[in-house]
Amino acid sequence: MKAERHFDIVKLEGCKAWIGVDLSKVTDLCAVSASIQMPTPANEPPNRYALHVRSFAPEEGIRKRSDVDHVPYVLWRDQGYLTATPGDTVDLSVVESAIREMCELFDVQEIAFDRWSARQMMDSLAEDGLVHLRSPEVVAGLTKSFRVRSLTSSRSPHAKNAACVRSR
Repeated sequence: MKAERHFDIVKLEGCKAWIGVDLSKVTDLCAVSASIQMPTPANEPPNRYALHVRSFAPEEGIRKRSDVDHVPYVLWRDQGYLTATPGDTVDLSVVESAIREMCELFDVQEIAFDRWSARQMMDSLAEDGLVHLRSPEVVAGLTKSFRVRSLTSSRSPHAKNAACVRSR
């Protein structure tokens, strides 16, 4: 049976999910990724995961950056695949709001953060009881459950996100 390539995020409401967060300020894209355990219908293999990614970049300079990197950031922004935050740095409050939205939509098991610049956001989420852990930005530093889901995501369906399709 052929695997699904896309999914409707609303249909996965309440499913278990593991979130990974890679923060940035100016140059890199900031990303919040959810690996979502898909319901297992009859005659389907168990342990299938969908990938939902939210990417963020500062609005200021996005056109120049698109030209320099030869990547269609402007198009992705216009199509809704990239959230441009006001100013010349990523507004981390917008990123935190996206994480909280995912926590409301899914049954989040853990939130793994790269340690860089994450302390304030991690503390804010912890105050509301959201489970998180710090993780170095290397595969060995990821928890086993997150590592398995992340490394198998190239075969996972995604929410028609052009940035995901391009990166594979």
